Amino acid sequence: MSTITNPSKPYNFTNGTIGEAPEVNSDFDIIYAKALEIIAAINNIDAANITAGTLALARIPTTLTGKDADSVDTFHASQTPGANQIPVLDGSSQLNVGNVSVGGETTSNFYVGTSDVVLRTNDINGNIFFQNYLGDTTWGRVTPTGFTRGPAGYVVWDSANDGSGSGLDADTVDGVHASQTPGANQIPVLNSDVELNIGNVSIGSLGTSHFYMDAGAGANLALRPKAGGKVYFQDSTGATTWGNVANTGFTRGVSEYTVWDSGNDGSGSGLDADKLDGSHASATPGSAIIPIEDSSGRIAWGAKPAFRGALVYNNTQVTGAFVPFSAESYDTDAIHDNVTNKTRLTVPSGVTRIRVRGQALFSATTVHTLTVTKNNSSAFIGHPLVESNSLTLGVHSSVLTVNAGDYFELLCDGGSTVNTDSTGQNTWFAMEIIE
Repeated sequence: MSTITNPSKPYNFTNGTIGEAPEVNSDFDIIYAKALEIIAAINNIDAANITAGTLALARIPTTLTGKDADSVDTFHASQTPGANQIPVLDGSSQLNVGNVSVGGETTSNFYVGTSDVVLRTNDINGNIFFQNYLGDTTWGRVTPTGFTRGPAGYVVWDSANDGSGSGLDADTVDGVHASQTPGANQIPVLNSDVELNIGNVSIGSLGTSHFYMDAGAGANLALRPKAGGKVYFQDSTGATTWGNVANTGFTRGVSEYTVWDSGNDGSGSGLDADKLDGSHASATPGSAIIPIEDSSGRIAWGAKPAFRGALVYNNTQVTGAFVPFSAESYDTDAIHDNVTNKTRLTVPSGVTRIRVRGQALFSATTVHTLTVTKNNSSAFIGHPLVESNSLTLGVHSSVLTVNAGDYFELLCDGGSTVNTDSTGQNTWFAMEIIE
């Protein structure tokens, strides 16, 4: 808007001066022209035409409909604002701005309503708190590493911090709970003994369900159901059947050979063992063989065990003493010595049971005694003793328990003379090894 200048008067009239019409009209024309200039200027008033000066508040109209300023305090407006521009809602009623800073670093607040959430920057570590408008209750917090909830700072999980090791403890998975003692519609969990306590596992349906165990190198086990309550153990292709399980027991192979257990063994079971306590059975037994009846109903014990023992004799007369023996009929285990301690029959190493016998021919029919001593003593269980006035006396022991080195002697008593037979056939002493 151009500046309106003050008008100048061509004529000045003083009191008592007569004014002529041309002079008066000239002053009036100047006033009239200036009035028209002012009216035209008022009609053309626009904010864009105000380039300088201050407009009094009273001169600003209350309604500015249709008025379009180029800037406000020298700042332009834009729907895609940049630096030093006023942001304007775009066609989608959205405000496109970069960052919004409210207040200072530790005091800025952003309110939503008067009694709802307030965002506050309460520290300088990049944390933003969700609080009530009074600031005395913290509902949550945004940190550079994620979200937390409540004053205690409970972790809020997202796709970047969930998963293994996150500590996320869900109540359900797809609406199903987990339990160490699961029931219906629960996920089984290993218990403290690392065991899985479940009822039944159903895979597929009858005739189609399989359970595979891959051992590598083609040794893959598959469990397949069969009608009649059986489950087959097969290879992964089903071409080879290794066995099956039924409610009556186990079988092996395609031919379903019976598998024995403590419920179906015993008499009448048909179980044919190869050995019993490590020994075979045979109708012609040998060493470590169990003898059984042959076709004639007899039991052949095989070869008899080798005889072991000693028989010694004497043709020297002896009166009332241990009888010495200087000759041997047989001695399998060095039981007797014809030179040293020749009255003794000594138990060899490894022997635990023996039997002894003896006989003496006396010279008269007076009463005499014949006995056997053990280690020069008669005090042992099974001690044989005979007393008579017969010319010939014999003694026989039961099976005696002995130790290696024990020795036995034949003792005649009563003042009688033993052995008047020059051949020695009637006075002898013997030991038989039982085991």
